[in-house]
Amino acid sequence: MMPEISISKIMRTGLAIGLIFMLIGGIFSVTGRYHEEINLSIANMLDGSLFVDGAGLMYLGTLSIILTPMAVLFFLFFYYLFSNTKKYSVYCLSIILVLIIVVSVRV
Repeated sequence: MMPEISISKIMRTGLAIGLIFMLIGGIFSVTGRYHEEINLSIANMLDGSLFVDGAGLMYLGTLSIILTPMAVLFFLFFYYLFSNTKKYSVYCLSIILVLIIVVSVRV
């Protein structure tokens, strides 16, 4: 049996987090809390400077919505890995690797 309830919870949570970030970022942008140029880098994400800027929050919301299907793939990878259908875990892992390669190459 597929874990549909867990997958729907992951999808709803990722969507809700992304929409909240985008809504707060839109409010910050309308009220004037934004910079002309923002550096959308991992370092700025880790030091928290994206959380005080409207465009940065909208970027984090978009990133959250993009990463939500990846979270579902990771969940399914571990689900299939510990069940009797190990070949599907290989399929999930191969899709994850292809997505990581595509994102890192940025063609």
